[in-house]
Amino acid sequence: MFYARWTRRDVRPRDAGGVVVVDASTVVEPGGEPLRVGGDGSRFRPSFSYKDSATTFAVGDCVIVCLEGPAGADGEATNHAAAQIVQIWWPPGDGDGPDEPWVEVRWVYCAEEIKPAKHRPAAARAHPLREVFETDHVDEVPASSLMGKVEVLDADAFSALPRATVDDKLAARDAFFCRYVWRLASRTLVRVGPA
Repeated sequence: MFYARWTRRDVRPRDAGGVVVVDASTVVEPGGEPLRVGGDGSRFRPSFSYKDSATTFAVGDCVIVCLEGPAGADGEATNHAAAQIVQIWWPPGDGDGPDEPWVEVRWVYCAEEIKPAKHRPAAARAHPLREVFETDHVDEVPASSLMGKVEVLDADAFSALPRATVDDKLAARDAFFCRYVWRLASRTLVRVGPA
């Protein structure tokens, strides 16, 4: 699966023992006026960050999401998937302390997730394991499930990346490219960008 090919550089806050500690109190809401306020009082923002982290998650970013499922030896879930942030919002407060923000994401699939297989395009010759597919599959996830960022580029931009050196091989493992959008309902692939 796609998540198995990610470097798993988790940017979420950890306690002194190295255990991930993520709740509403570890997520920083940006200052200033929200982009908009929903009818229920939800505050829509362009970004958020974790306390004591240099990483900011913004609308449009491609991210790795920690999914619910079986835990590994370190107690963390072992299932991860890539997605693009569509919007970020804080629900109306109930007065019991900070509320955790939510993120609407558009999932990014790997070739194995396009079913049936006859609908998959021919694998990209140069980098078949680096190709991903944008989808119209959208969900809402808690902001605390965002683990880090990945790059999803068009095929030309990906091909133009310099060859990885020893120092940046891990960073290069978090770069992917996309040539198609997978439409779930119609089970069709639509080419994106110039051919």
